[in-house]
Amino acid sequence: MPEKIEFLKSEEIDEAARVYVKGISMEIPPGRATLGSTRIILKKLYCFVHKADARIDGVVTFRHRDESIDINFICALALRRGVGKALMERVADFGLDKNVDYIYSTVSSEDERVMKFYDYCGFKKYDEYFEKEGLLLHAVKAAPSEILDAIQKKSASP
Repeated sequence: MPEKIEFLKSEEIDEAARVYVKGISMEIPPGRATLGSTRIILKKLYCFVHKADARIDGVVTFRHRDESIDINFICALALRRGVGKALMERVADFGLDKNVDYIYSTVSSEDERVMKFYDYCGFKKYDEYFEKEGLLLHAVKAAPSEILDAIQKKSASP
């Protein structure tokens, strides 16, 4: 099946919004995004989409500011198929092209699956804080080269 990662096109916003909202529903605790609010987010942030057979099956949204990238959300409809990893590699490549120092994100302490994914990609926890309603969030970061190195090493090991 042909796969590719590219910037979101305006005519794909509705399809990407559906993937985003479905991905949010898989979070622990579940996110509260709606299609309408997600369309707005997708128009304001950078967004790469992963396509398999011309259908979007993964999305990563982020902000780029001078020397950093802040990941807003990353999701893949099919877990453990390499879609999230491919999206993260694309963001890291973008970061290298833009000479960013670090890529940042936050992870709920309740979502072990996502924390393992960020660990797999070479991210390290550097802070934690409580969000409204008492949810503990871990702040994680990694340099783009650290992400690419971690993914390459773990992909190569048996």
